Amino acid sequence: GGGAARGRVRCAAAPRAARAAGAAAGRTDAAAGTPVHIVSRGGIRFVVLFALVFGALQLTLVKTRAPIADWLVAAPAGWVLARGLPEDGVTVNANQVHSARVRLNILPGCEGTEVFFLLLAGIVAFPAGWRAKLRGLAIGVPLVFGLNIARVAALYVTVRDFPELFELVHGYVAPTVLVACLGVFFWIWSAAPLARARASE
Repeated sequence: GGGAARGRVRCAAAPRAARAAGAAAGRTDAAAGTPVHIVSRGGIRFVVLFALVFGALQLTLVKTRAPIADWLVAAPAGWVLARGLPEDGVTVNANQVHSARVRLNILPGCEGTEVFFLLLAGIVAFPAGWRAKLRGLAIGVPLVFGLNIARVAALYVTVRDFPELFELVHGYVAPTVLVACLGVFFWIWSAAPLARARASE
């Protein structure tokens, strides 16, 4: 009799304790402030502005048909290769980098403009002051330019010495390395504006 009564008391006490704990947790969550949103307004604004800037840059390139591959890729890459590999006799003709052993055509879509546009759109859309954005562009644009020229030079050497690996390097390795380097740079650059924003809160 007494043992059963004590058992019923203990069983009844457990739900009451659970309800009390739940109520306390509810009060704690309510006291914590506003509900946590999975996606913030700032994040949505960044994505929308990034897409608009990137799309505008791509559309401008398509409409103007600017010979980016000639001016900003083939010519500087040929200059670097001619001095780095003088025995090859590298020359440039429009969007072609060629020598006695290699003919490398830099076609639209392969000139690396997307990486430049990713950088520009990312920095413009990021919530930072214009001074920080200009600093990021001043460092990032030359960095991406140099990496892109290194990519073309690597493709030239691949065609010359390892032609069986060209599709792998051109389609997978080189773009991945380029985007990864860009991501690391953007992460380092964006850390300073974020730290200043948190400090001012």
